Amino acid sequence: MEKKGSVVTMKKKEQTGFNFFRFPEKLNLTTYFLIIALYTLILAVTIALALPKINYRVVLDYPAGEYNEDINPFLFVRTTPAKASDDEEKIELSYSFYGYIKPVSANKPTKYRLAVSGLDVNETMQFFYESKDYLKAIPLNHHYLNTGVKSEGFKKYFIKIIYNQVLNDEEVFKTLKVSEEVLNLNKKEMKSKKFSEAENEYLEISFRIRAGDDKHDGYVTLDPKDKESDYHINMQSWLVTEDGVIYPFIGIYNYNSKEKFNPNYASTIHKYLNVEYIYAKAEYIDADGKITTIYYKEKLADLLSQ
Repeated sequence: MEKKGSVVTMKKKEQTGFNFFRFPEKLNLTTYFLIIALYTLILAVTIALALPKINYRVVLDYPAGEYNEDINPFLFVRTTPAKASDDEEKIELSYSFYGYIKPVSANKPTKYRLAVSGLDVNETMQFFYESKDYLKAIPLNHHYLNTGVKSEGFKKYFIKIIYNQVLNDEEVFKTLKVSEEVLNLNKKEMKSKKFSEAENEYLEISFRIRAGDDKHDGYVTLDPKDKESDYHINMQSWLVTEDGVIYPFIGIYNYNSKEKFNPNYASTIHKYLNVEYIYAKAEYIDADGKITTIYYKEKLADLLSQ
């Protein structure tokens, strides 16, 4: 402090301590970036711990499908073989999946949650659909699950459904898990005389083809002949070209209904594939687990003329 006459002048001591309210003014651009990066890292770690990644190598352990007395969820699969691009000759497979649910018991479920997935030929799980909330449309005549799924093929499909029933005036929830092996066709089997023996007492398989300029539209019908017994059916069809190349076409898996099934979804057959035949196999599995295989074969030209 200095005295000049009667005037007293005091020098303000320079403040060197940390001022919280001036903290942002002291940050440069690099520091801002480091803080943002740190917060981003913390957020990413938190999300990863809260939502662990799906392990696409772990195969679901679901029992083989069989007749269920409560409910019948089944899968309709359309496969379209097509050129990868206009400039390429490589053919790739594109899959579309549709789910159906039919009540079996008189005690009909009124709501459900559904999940559908598949194991591809490379031993990788692919998850097509999972409903997060309970849905209330039963029977479900069709439900779009996923489309445009690119794959070299599938080995097994998985269906899981959680549904409700009223038992003794109380609502209870049941869980049904089903796995179905995808049916296959090889060149040696194509020569079997069984494909010429179309008559059987269990199931009628038929195809309808609508001709087009560059492609045809294919439709399938399954008509169970036995309207009394309990069973379930898996069916797979294939397009076979003039050169003997086999492509998967339409599949139906875990079908338990005694009603005729003829979905109004066209499955594309490109003309440049030069398809000569449509082959199909169905497994009719009775309540005791006995499997009867049903065979189908028809020339595409004959189907186009019908």
